[in-house]
Amino acid sequence: MRAWFLCTLCLTCLLGALPTQSSANSGRSRTKPGEAIDEDIERSQLVAPPANASASALVAYARQLFSRQDYATAAEVLERAYSREPRPILLFNAGQSYRKAERYSDAARCYERFLVFAPKHPLAAEARDHLGTLKVLQEQQDKRREIELAIDQTQQQLEKEKKAAVFKRPWFWIAIGSVVASSVAIGVGIKLYRDQRDSNTGTLSLQF
Repeated sequence: MRAWFLCTLCLTCLLGALPTQSSANSGRSRTKPGEAIDEDIERSQLVAPPANASASALVAYARQLFSRQDYATAAEVLERAYSREPRPILLFNAGQSYRKAERYSDAARCYERFLVFAPKHPLAAEARDHLGTLKVLQEQQDKRREIELAIDQTQQQLEKEKKAAVFKRPWFWIAIGSVVASSVAIGVGIKLYRDQRDSNTGTLSLQF
């Protein structure tokens, strides 16, 4: 029983060390200092525009979604608006929204399209800057998922051997050490990028 308790405690600590991830399905992130939410929008019930809505109606709806921190849905609506009215700034805003939702591959796709159609836009330099870091961030996100999978597999192995003194087995401590080192490295990398990206232009609001 003591061995099982020690193993469970180690895994609990590892899970706590992993950087938290916003839900990819909802696309919501926590409010950061200086980022206000429109209380009237927050309390009201949003009504999605009809399928044949104009680009301006879709943009207005995306603004409301962004204010509610539903970043992923806002990005998807902005892409719909772009399909009706191909203004490059809509792609930039979609990239900003996907980035806030931590959907990094979608964010990179939108920034790349924005740069194709507006390479000399005033926000082009910022888009290039984001592209330079999104690749690293995507790699860190993939690695984090691998670590979570490794922890899950280790837990399953512990479940099978909970009656044995697994803490005496070399493979257990090698696995734990590897996961701890990777978790700390990824946590530090993501924090540094988030500290940097929140100081960039356009992070806290859409621009038109």
